[in-house]
Amino acid sequence: MDVILINPYDENAVKNSLGFITPPLNLMYLASSLEHASFSVKIIDDDLLQRGYHKVSQMAAKLNPKIIALTATTSTIKTAMKYIKSIKKALPNSLSVLGGPHPTFMPAEVLKDTRVDVVILGEGEETMVHLASDYIDKERQDISSISGIAYTDPQTRVIKFTQPRPLIKDLDSLPLPARHLVPFDSYNASKDQSGGMITSRGCVFSCGYCTSSLIMGKKFRSRSPQNVVDEIEELYYHYKIRDIAFLDDTFLLNKKRAYAIAQEIKDRGLDVNFVASSRVDMVNYNLLQKLKSSGMSTLYYGVESGSQRILDLMKKGITLKQAEDAVKKC
Repeated sequence: MDVILINPYDENAVKNSLGFITPPLNLMYLASSLEHASFSVKIIDDDLLQRGYHKVSQMAAKLNPKIIALTATTSTIKTAMKYIKSIKKALPNSLSVLGGPHPTFMPAEVLKDTRVDVVILGEGEETMVHLASDYIDKERQDISSISGIAYTDPQTRVIKFTQPRPLIKDLDSLPLPARHLVPFDSYNASKDQSGGMITSRGCVFSCGYCTSSLIMGKKFRSRSPQNVVDEIEELYYHYKIRDIAFLDDTFLLNKKRAYAIAQEIKDRGLDVNFVASSRVDMVNYNLLQKLKSSGMSTLYYGVESGSQRILDLMKKGITLKQAEDAVKKC
């Protein structure tokens, strides 16, 4: 086994109060890129299995991977470190990698634990493939030439940062998420969440409470309508999913593209329902009508607060009047 990707159990997650668990889309994207580059990959979603770090380390030891990678948010970082500690004890020669929002923003803190070998900063698909190629295929121990990582120099114990990796320009070049690597039918998520997908990355806005643009960039990067609907077709025919959730930060930023996606869904005769999210200053009646005709059943608005003062402090860039008008348009 070349690479194991692990989603640690999050005992504090909102899902525990809402009662649903969704497949780890981030790891499925990493896995598909690795598979496309001919690496063998396994995903262990312990947020679903809830086996705990000791059992997962036993599972990993049996597979004996060359690289073990975990994802972590701030709420899961302490748990993720327990997984790393246990796994490195069982597999001291495997390269341990940590990615996700928290390691991206706090790499030096994470690397203080010597059991973490590498932190992937930001967008991970190309970086992970480059790392696997150098470490596994070329058997290089020196990873200093790999862009987009932080690591501790094994000789000096100094934390080093390599050159930032440019964001992926062509999102159509990414293989579709490796949903075949997770027990898709075992997730008790609502249907629309089981069909979750991302059609764009990056956000041009600078809301004070959000880290999206800091990780995925302030430039809006989008998949083509044809590529988006190719994935919907896979969900529709292979996984029998009829309810789709677009998880983009700003799905409606490019209205022409949103129109084209809606038309492509209709042209291919896909009888789906989908939900999306939007800022309140991005909608108009004609767009909503077009989206509804192609299957949109729900649109979530990011209003955030009923106080204009708070919205201004958040740097949200909207008014309460815009929020009211957007709701009326629905």
